Amino acid sequence: MCSSEKDALRRRIRATRDAIAPDRAAVAAAGAAAWAIAVPEIAGARVVALYAAVRNELSTLPLARALAERCKTLAYPRVIEARGALAFFSGGPETLVPGHLQIPEPGPQAPALSVDDIDVFVIPGLAFDGTGTRLGWGKGYYDRTLAGARGLRCGFGFECQVVSKVPRGTSDIAMDRVITEAGVKIAAAGR
Repeated sequence: MCSSEKDALRRRIRATRDAIAPDRAAVAAAGAAAWAIAVPEIAGARVVALYAAVRNELSTLPLARALAERCKTLAYPRVIEARGALAFFSGGPETLVPGHLQIPEPGPQAPALSVDDIDVFVIPGLAFDGTGTRLGWGKGYYDRTLAGARGLRCGFGFECQVVSKVPRGTSDIAMDRVITEAGVKIAAAGR
């Protein structure tokens, strides 16, 4: 696995994703949310961790609204730079404040959750493949945080972010599902 392969894929997918018109992105977010709600593990979940979309990521706001309507507890990550990992806190998208690198995250008063409290993790990425391999920004925050987590790991992105093969490193954590506006893909690698 070569980091230059990952960097080239990051550039290509980022350019493709950045070219998506805002109205098309909004339709895609609503479509992906509808598919996500239909996943049995999400429908039956008590606590679902989401992310706040930045840099043209697929928005989780329609999914957050749908989950809140179903009385699910929402959680969002906060970067813990000293550990190079994430910590999760309960609260809705309206409670988020600018955090590390201006990424919206839970404020200081948000109640902390253990990763073991979370039934489903909805995870951003730049690219995904059929084995569930995920390409992120290269910092490894999700990989380190979710290495021992029991919750279902769902990659969440635009269909154009699903590629035939993502280079995979030994510490890269695979997704159990990949959810896009086109549907839900069960990862071949699984757990």
